[in-house]
Amino acid sequence: MQTHYHIKIRWAPGHTGIEGNEAANKLADLGASQQLPDASPASEPTISGIRSIFRDLRKLAQDTWWTTASVKLSS
Repeated sequence: MQTHYHIKIRWAPGHTGIEGNEAANKLADLGASQQLPDASPASEPTISGIRSIFRDLRKLAQDTWWTTASVKLSS
């Protein structure tokens, strides 16, 4: 079964003129410049983030193993 969607793309103005935007930008810049990590629940790792790290580590382990194994096989 094929599903059809009717999608329209519209331009939307940036954050200019939105109340509180400048204050939010200043707070974001301040937070980004701090050395200490954020200890709030929002800074906890997500399942998606853990999966991404796992995939990267798995790929690195496979590549490392293959590099070692291929040297032994060619000897």
